[in-house]
Amino acid sequence: MFRNLFLIGFSFILCFFFFSCGISTGGGDGASGSCENVLKVHPQKMNLSVELDCPYDSTCDARLLFKNMEYSDSLNSCYGNFEYLFVSEKQRLKIHRFEEISVALDSEEHIRFSLLDETNTEKYYDVDLSKIIHSFEVVGDSVKIDMLSAGFSEIRMDCPSSWERCRFDSDYEYVMVGMDSTWSNGFTFDQYLYNQSSMESDSIHVYGKIIFR
Repeated sequence: MFRNLFLIGFSFILCFFFFSCGISTGGGDGASGSCENVLKVHPQKMNLSVELDCPYDSTCDARLLFKNMEYSDSLNSCYGNFEYLFVSEKQRLKIHRFEEISVALDSEEHIRFSLLDETNTEKYYDVDLSKIIHSFEVVGDSVKIDMLSAGFSEIRMDCPSSWERCRFDSDYEYVMVGMDSTWSNGFTFDQYLYNQSSMESDSIHVYGKIIFR
C-alpha cells in the first residue's frame, strides 16, 4: 500500500515538473493567461484621456493618460503593457500603459504629438481643445454655454433649481446659466472623440473643469 502511494506521488511530481500535467506555462500567449508581454508595435486601437483644468482668466493645464489598447495577432498573444516613444515639440520620452504626463497646449489650443513604435512607424495626434475652452460667453448677468455636437456628452454644475448638480447634454444647442452665488462659478464636462490619430483608430475621452468667473 505504502509503495503504491509512493509511486503515485512520485509520478505526479514528475508530471508536474516535466510535463506540467496539461497546465500551460507558455510565454505569454492567450491560452496561458499570462499577460506579461510588452507590445511595441501600434495596436488596432488605443484609448486615451485628456484631463483639462482651466482656471478663471488663465492658461489651461492638460494631462494626457495612456489607458488600454486592443491588439490581436495570429498567435492570440496576450499583452499587459505597451511601450512607445512620445514625441511633441517640447517632449520626447517613452510611455507605457496607465502612464500620465503633463502636456502643453500650443498657440491654437491644440495638443499635438506623435507615438512611434519599434518599427519607427509614426501615429500622429491633433486634439483640438479650443472649442470647449471657449464654449462660454458672458451675456449681461448670465453665461451662455455652447454645447459641442461632436462627441459631446454633458456639462455639470451647481444650480438653484436642484439639490443635485444640474446636467445639460448635447440635446441642447446652448444653455443660459446665472452669474449669482446660487450657480457654480464654472462647470465640469465630458467629451468623447472617436477615430482619432492619423490612423483614425483611437478614442480620446476629454474631461475636466472650466471656470468662467
